[in-house]
Amino acid sequence: MVRAAVEAGAYWREVYLVVRDGDRVLEGYIDLLVRDDDRKLVVVDYKTDRAQTSSDLDSKTAHYRPQLAAYGRAVASVAQEPVSRGALVFAHADAAQQVDVPLDDH
Repeated sequence: MVRAAVEAGAYWREVYLVVRDGDRVLEGYIDLLVRDDDRKLVVVDYKTDRAQTSSDLDSKTAHYRPQLAAYGRAVASVAQEPVSRGALVFAHADAAQQVDVPLDDH
C-alpha cells in the first residue's frame, strides 16, 4: 500500500496535527497519510515493535488502535472527508508487515 501510494503521488509524510478530541487536545504527527485505490484517505503509522506470533500482532494492533482512531477522527474533521481505515506498518531492516485496522469509532 505504501509503495503504491508513493508511486501514485497520493501521499503526505509527517502530517502535523493539533485538534480538540472531546475534552482533550490531540497533538502529534501522522507518519504517512495516503489515498488508497478507491481515492479514500488512510492513516499509516510506522512501528518498530517486533511481533513474534499472531497473538503478539493482535495485541500490538489492539494497543495502537485508539491512536489510529484518534488520528482518523482528526483527519476526517480537518479534511472534511472520511478516512477509510488505518494501517500499522511494523518496519524492520529485514522486512515489513502491514496490518489494516478498521476505524469504526471515528
